[in-house]
Amino acid sequence: MTDLPKYFIVRARSRVPFRHGSLPLITGLARMGFHQYKNRWAKRLGKRIGRLAFDTAYRLGLGGCGAVDLMKPDGPARLTFDARKHHYASLYLNHYRDGYEPEVAALLETFLTDARVFYDVGSNWGYFAFYAATKPGYEGFIHAFEPVPQTFADLMDWVIQADLAARITCHRLALSDESGTGVMAVDSETSGLARLVEGNTRDGGEAVTLARVDDLDLPQPDVLKIDVEDHELNVLRGARSVLATRKPMLIFENWLVPQDRDSTLAPLRLLKEAGYFLFQPLWRLADGRFLWPKPHRPLPHGDRVLAMVPFASDDRFSMRDQVNVFACHRDRLNELGEVFDSA
Repeated sequence: MTDLPKYFIVRARSRVPFRHGSLPLITGLARMGFHQYKNRWAKRLGKRIGRLAFDTAYRLGLGGCGAVDLMKPDGPARLTFDARKHHYASLYLNHYRDGYEPEVAALLETFLTDARVFYDVGSNWGYFAFYAATKPGYEGFIHAFEPVPQTFADLMDWVIQADLAARITCHRLALSDESGTGVMAVDSETSGLARLVEGNTRDGGEAVTLARVDDLDLPQPDVLKIDVEDHELNVLRGARSVLATRKPMLIFENWLVPQDRDSTLAPLRLLKEAGYFLFQPLWRLADGRFLWPKPHRPLPHGDRVLAMVPFASDDRFSMRDQVNVFACHRDRLNELGEVFDSA
């Protein structure tokens, strides 16, 4: 790692591609129940009362149709959604005021240029697919992969509502290291949260179709984002040929498994063997401090920039349990100097 600077500064700022339209009562109750209270007593009282109100209303069947505007370059598109589905919470909860995972968004803002091909693996209802489709100046094709039938239906519905079928192609597939069928366990409370598991559909899982990136009859990706709930090693194994030939920029979620060192390090070591350098995103504050991006937390107040800090795979256990990792192939390192400031 001695040939890399201490860190790169991401020049691009993330956007929030959605604007509130009309939101039903259930979303307001969710804001109360899932708010990130800072004061201990406010957390004890406000969160408890808010969550009780939300849970009661939800059990009684309260719902409704919510609406947001997708800010497309040619003008906003009004999109409606089922407010009882909690996977839409990133559209209205207060701690997403800076958008969903703004460190990922800033990297997409940086690397999605011209006609580059983007794969959104583990797309859910499509936040990052729609983020990419609304980036000014980006004209590439977007392939969104979501295997869960209900969530895939939500994704397709919004692509149609937004009139983006010419840009976003949806695939009801779970990308892995083999082709065939698998079982996806879907969280009963947080719709959209799902992971591949051992077992069969009699245990309550959803049957899904498995495919390898290397076997897809599609244009190869220039930018590959992976969010598959601890299945990233399998996705990378099924993409070895693409990693070797296309060498896409990678943005992927990585989970730390304290009791299984090899499982945690396996995807990072695979990438190292494939010629990739690894970077951790940190917020660098005006006073020189560095902070981790925290899942489901607003950005720190004040001046800050996103710093991409190189790290070795064996350093993973000094990092947070859940992190987004950026990986760049050694043959594309020169591109970092073109779009990032180094320090």
